[in-house]
Amino acid sequence: MAAKKITLIAERSLSPDRHALLRKKLDAYYAKPKGYTAFQKPSRQPDWWHLIAEAIRRRCTAGEKVRVLEVGAGMSGFAGFLEELEIRAFVELHAHDVTDHNLEWLRSVTDHVHIGEISQIDLPVRFDIIFSTYVLEHVSNPSIHLETLWSKVMPSDDTAGGGSLFLISPRYDLIGYLCPSSHHQSPLSKLLLLLTQLEARCRTLITKKPQFLIETDPSVFHRPFFLDADAVHWVSLLDLRAWACSKGSVIRKLQSPPTPMLSKQWIIRNYATLAIEIRRS
Repeated sequence: MAAKKITLIAERSLSPDRHALLRKKLDAYYAKPKGYTAFQKPSRQPDWWHLIAEAIRRRCTAGEKVRVLEVGAGMSGFAGFLEELEIRAFVELHAHDVTDHNLEWLRSVTDHVHIGEISQIDLPVRFDIIFSTYVLEHVSNPSIHLETLWSKVMPSDDTAGGGSLFLISPRYDLIGYLCPSSHHQSPLSKLLLLLTQLEARCRTLITKKPQFLIETDPSVFHRPFFLDADAVHWVSLLDLRAWACSKGSVIRKLQSPPTPMLSKQWIIRNYATLAIEIRRS
C-alpha cells in the first residue's frame, strides 16, 4: 500500500496518460495563478545574467547581432539588463513562454516572442545562446525540452565555435534535501521520496543515463503558492552531466558571484543551485 504513495517517478517511467493529467492540472493552475511573482513584476537576476552578458560580449566581434533565446521568460527584465550594460543593440532577442500572460510586455522589450510548449513551436532560427533562469524545475518533460533546445543551439563551423545552452535552476540531488513541492506530504511519504531520490541518483551514476525525476503531485495542487511549490522536475546535476555526455559535450559549471564563505547564500549558490553551460563543440 505504501508504494502507492510515491509520486516521484523517472520521466521514462511516467505513462503518457499520467503525464497528460499532470500537464492538464499545471496548465489549469497557470491559467489563473495567485501570488505567482513571474506574472506580477519584471524579473531581475543580475548575479546570473552577467554570465550570459559575458558570453554575448565574446560573440559581438563577429559583426552580426548575437541571436539569443530566453526560455520561460515570464515578465523578463533581461532586455533592460542588457540596456544597462549598453549591449542591447548588439542582440537579436527572442523570448519564449508557455502562456500569453506577459505577451504585451515581452513584445515591448524583445524582438521576437514565441508562446506555447517549446517542443511544439516551430522556432524559425538557431541561436548563439539559449538560456533559462529558474525554469527547468517547472518542466514536466525535461528530456524532450532539452532535446528541443539543443536542436536549436547553433552548431560550430570552420570559423567559430558552436552556440551555448545556459541552465540556471534549483538543484534537488543533495541527499536528504527534498524539493519544496513535497512539503504537503506526510512524514512516511517524505521518507519514501528520499529513498526514491537516492535510488535514482545511484542509477544515474551506474548507468550513465539521466533519470529526470518528476513529481506528479506538487504542493501547489494542495496549498497556496510558495516558492517552488509548483516544481515538478527534481533537477539533478548528475542527470544533466549524463545527458550532456550523450551529446558529446561536457558541462561547464558557472562561477557563482562572491559571497561570504559558509553563509546561507554561499551554501545555496554553491550546493543548491544548478548553474551550467553546455556548449556545442
